[in-house]
Amino acid sequence: MNNKEKYLHKILDAVVESCSYIGGGRLSITKEDILGKSRNENVVMTRCIAVAMMIQVGFSVTTCAGLLGRTTPAIRHMIQLDRQFAQTSMVYRIANRQADRRCKRIEDEEDEEEE
Repeated sequence: MNNKEKYLHKILDAVVESCSYIGGGRLSITKEDILGKSRNENVVMTRCIAVAMMIQVGFSVTTCAGLLGRTTPAIRHMIQLDRQFAQTSMVYRIANRQADRRCKRIEDEEDEEEE
C-alpha cells in the first residue's frame, strides 16, 4: 500500500468515526459497511461525506471510485447527494463538520511527517 492509499484510508477512518456511534458495544457504521454495497440511509450519507472529503483534499473522482469500488458516475452522484443532504439535513451538516475537523488534523499530521 503506497502513501496515497494510506492517506485515503485515514480519511475514510476519520469519516467513519465521525458518523458512527457506539451502540451495543460496537460501532453503528464500520469501514466495511462503507466499502460494501449497503443502501442504509446512514451508510449512504457517510459515503457521501467520505467522497466530499476526498474531493476536498484534492483526489480525483476516479481515485475515489477505485477506493470505494464504485463507478465514476456513482461518485459524481454522491457529490450531488452531498449537496442535497447539506441543504436538508442538520445531522448531516454536523457530521460533515466533525469529519472535516478530523480530516484537517490528518492533513496537519501528514504535513508534519513530510518535514
